[in-house]
Amino acid sequence: MDINSIIDNRFALSTHYSIDKGNTLNSPEGLTPQENFTLTPEAEFSLLEGIIKFTGAVTFSAYTRDLNSPKVPTGELGVPAFFTNIMQAHSSSRINYAGNASANLDLNQFGLQLGYERVQPGFMSLGVGRVRDDHQNIQISPSIQLLNNRLSLQGSLTLGRDNLLGNRIQTRRNTGVGTNAQFQLSDLISVNGNYNLLVNDVSSNIGADTLQQGALGQLQVSHTFMLQPNLTFQSDQYTHNVSLSGSYFKMGSEFKGATASSPNNFESDTYSTSVNYSLSFPSGFSVNTMGNFLVYNSRNTENRSLGANVGGSHRLFDDKMTLSLNVGMNQNRNEVDRSAQNQNNIIFKGRQLMLNLTTNYRLSENGTFSLSVRNRTNNVVEGAGTKYSELEGSVSYRHRF
Repeated sequence: MDINSIIDNRFALSTHYSIDKGNTLNSPEGLTPQENFTLTPEAEFSLLEGIIKFTGAVTFSAYTRDLNSPKVPTGELGVPAFFTNIMQAHSSSRINYAGNASANLDLNQFGLQLGYERVQPGFMSLGVGRVRDDHQNIQISPSIQLLNNRLSLQGSLTLGRDNLLGNRIQTRRNTGVGTNAQFQLSDLISVNGNYNLLVNDVSSNIGADTLQQGALGQLQVSHTFMLQPNLTFQSDQYTHNVSLSGSYFKMGSEFKGATASSPNNFESDTYSTSVNYSLSFPSGFSVNTMGNFLVYNSRNTENRSLGANVGGSHRLFDDKMTLSLNVGMNQNRNEVDRSAQNQNNIIFKGRQLMLNLTTNYRLSENGTFSLSVRNRTNNVVEGAGTKYSELEGSVSYRHRF
């Protein structure tokens, strides 16, 4: 067997350098001239014709926050002399790193992905717009195919934390668990279900007698369940699709050191369901309808939302023109319980009506003309609120060269 069919390697090395000229910065906000040099080696190699694959990259960053700060002799840092030809060390200079690594196993019916990411506290690179430092994540994601690939199961476990050096007042730990199942019952019916758990735990690293109660930490836990059956059948002329969706979301937030009945603690439940139906014709005409209902409950608030949409689209002139129309209605009722303050409850009920009309016409191979009209009306059914109506239209032409 050829060794090239067993192992495939890739290695890359990239770098970035940027520097501010001190005489170009004269900012009352206290901006300082900065300098940054990064070096990023990355590698990828696979074994057994891609069944096992490893990837990894790490960025080493030398960053100077203020070029006006005192210079540091190279000998005091133990930095090789050639490095000063690229970047002079200052008292505000720091060297740090960030990196990630992953391993993948891909078998016919089973897959497993392992990942690790770490960004050191204080890591800074001027080569990217924004960097979130001081965190690490560990991820485990298995998947399996059963019943001749009719049943697909995926899962993921994510463990994250910050305060990697243990020198901050609080430490945040995140735990995420996700599961998904897809089952093709027949050629017509499929079912998709998933469950997600998210735990966000913020803990204090110093004694409780030193902190106020609110600073001891916070625990947030959320659960999400969703079930989505789908039915699709096609005749010689028509294609029907019916899909249902039901979900339940529960969230709780508790401040550590507080009693169970503390007003700062929070719990909520959200139930939602929707139904969709679409019908397609060979002529290019299609219609779709959708209805949804949502109930949200918390300690002092109850919200109910009901919506419906009807739309259609049609292709004309040898598919050069597409005309779409959608009409919708949404009604919300929100009630705030103020009995604890010996006051009357606040009730607000509103209804929104929406209309959208869009058309696209392909004038040429590279040019498209578009027209859209949108109207929205808000009516107050009960309680205080604002009644308004808005109309918006747009015309555009796009050409590709």
